[in-house]
Amino acid sequence: MSPQPPSPTLPPNVPSHEEKAFPPEEIQRCAAAFLEKVGYQVKLDQRILFSQLSIYATRDKYTLIAQVKSTLDQAIEGFRDLCTAKCKLGDEVDYALILGPNYEHKEIEFLAEKGTWLLDIRSQYFMMWHVNPERQTVDNIVGAPRDKLLNDSFNLNLFSTFAFYLNKVIDDRMRRGDI
Repeated sequence: MSPQPPSPTLPPNVPSHEEKAFPPEEIQRCAAAFLEKVGYQVKLDQRILFSQLSIYATRDKYTLIAQVKSTLDQAIEGFRDLCTAKCKLGDEVDYALILGPNYEHKEIEFLAEKGTWLLDIRSQYFMMWHVNPERQTVDNIVGAPRDKLLNDSFNLNLFSTFAFYLNKVIDDRMRRGDI
């Protein structure tokens, strides 16, 4: 019998190649706990117009509306729900689609190779977060919130740090009308 190769050990916030699927309720609870730690008052499962939204959160002058979906395959449905909320609540609210962990290649295909989804998301100032209930991490992948405290509270690994910086610069320029 040949010896088994040692199992690789990864730093705590580096995803393995096999990501576990989480039910939306677990992702929602983890995201709500994260927002509460930042000081947000969180209400779950709030109806806005024609959509049942997963999270309605407020802190001081900031409001965040979020829709949780388990997989990237459900992302467009989630963004449609956020568009519905935006029709009612307007541009002064932050909107986030919250997903569980995804395979990077699927995300690249969704955002870049399948058309203009990234431009559509960015044009509405929507955010896209990854929540991993097992690791208790929240990564902001696309967009940036107005609330600096929330912005500074995301899990920052090398990829998310770079994405965060680019998103913040692009969002600030879009809000000023530069692009």
